[in-house]
Amino acid sequence: MEERLKKIMAGVFNIDINEINKDISIHNVEAWDSLAQMKLVFAIEEEFGVVFDEDEIQEMVSFNAIIGMLEK
Repeated sequence: MEERLKKIMAGVFNIDINEINKDISIHNVEAWDSLAQMKLVFAIEEEFGVVFDEDEIQEMVSFNAIIGMLEK
């Protein structure tokens, strides 16, 4: 699951997959703006076959938070 998420994040943020780690968040990725957030959410929903509600989307501000959402 983590590798699939890393691949998605690297594509959405246009960064090397090796830059994606457990500490990555909206606070340390310059490209992680509101548009990128929505692209990320749509890509995750498509890849994992899930649908997030608005509250969950607002909490998805880091790699760890997203993994937590997917594990629910």
